[in-house]
Amino acid sequence: MKTFVILGAGGIGYHLAEPLVRFVNYTYADRASVVIIDGDRVEEKNLERQHGIESLNKNKATILAEQLKKKFLLKCGIRAVPKYFSQKTRNDDDFSCIGEDVTLFVCVDNDATRVFCEQHVQKLTNATMVVGGNDFSTGQAQLFVRRGNSNLTPKISQIAPEILMMRDEFPDEVGCDVAVVSEPQLIFVNNSIANAMLNLWWSQVFINNTDSYINEIQVNVNTASAHQFVRAAL
Repeated sequence: MKTFVILGAGGIGYHLAEPLVRFVNYTYADRASVVIIDGDRVEEKNLERQHGIESLNKNKATILAEQLKKKFLLKCGIRAVPKYFSQKTRNDDDFSCIGEDVTLFVCVDNDATRVFCEQHVQKLTNATMVVGGNDFSTGQAQLFVRRGNSNLTPKISQIAPEILMMRDEFPDEVGCDVAVVSEPQLIFVNNSIANAMLNLWWSQVFINNTDSYINEIQVNVNTASAHQFVRAAL
């Protein structure tokens, strides 16, 4: 059974979920499942880039999974985990899906979770991790591949070492009295990065028969440009 995990059902994850589920459903059928993970709920400020008014105040992962179930004649499995993946929850049974041979799409907006996911994947024998992130007009998709207990590409922190500074906290560690300030984002960038993540996985993992990997795509919607980078595993 092939497992695809979407970690984060917000700006990027929301736009990534439908094409991924459509592909998995009609390519793998009952030989695969998709798991959507997010502990956050839909707020009014989200509606300009993600979800719809019918989803207000509902858990992002749960409502997205429910909507996708209604959209397709599902053959693949699809379920939601309405929790954050963090140091506090990593041993929960709900997260056993992030195990061997997983394809993990990390669509979160904080470095603490990105680093945590990388550390988790580094302990697996075989896994694929695709990470997406963006600011207002630019963003990037980055690929980390492990096969046979070896890294075939650099780790995400070797491509973007600044994430190791972890200036933020896990979402489930932020106190309820602390206001989380979100940077302005643009729906076109969220959508572009979701597509870049899927394109990176398709071209470099699904159909790639070589030992060479493009492991980063950088996107700038202001200049309508995208750049690819190849780096050897360290």
